[in-house]
Amino acid sequence: MMNIKRVISTIEKNYILSNLKKGERIDGRDLWEYRDWTVKSDVIASAEGSSEVTLGKTKVITGLKYDVGTPFPDLPNEGVCTFMAELLPLASPLFERGPPGNQA
Repeated sequence: MMNIKRVISTIEKNYILSNLKKGERIDGRDLWEYRDWTVKSDVIASAEGSSEVTLGKTKVITGLKYDVGTPFPDLPNEGVCTFMAELLPLASPLFERGPPGNQA
């Protein structure tokens, strides 16, 4: 995985700070004006639960899958809960395509 450090240029930083002092955002919204948002549920038919959240032009889709299994013999009263996430590479240069690796 690439090691990338985000650096905001001095010009970019000054532009952002100048807009904040004037009470403006870069996209033209007022400081207290928020983006349109929607929440939808049950958007993935093959998942036990799912949702789609849209905030402006940003969209996040989540799905929940589960399976009830038999506990390990040495831990008969305990279960296992595993979490995984797949993130699109276009979301960040740090994300790689496909299921998470062993480091996840």
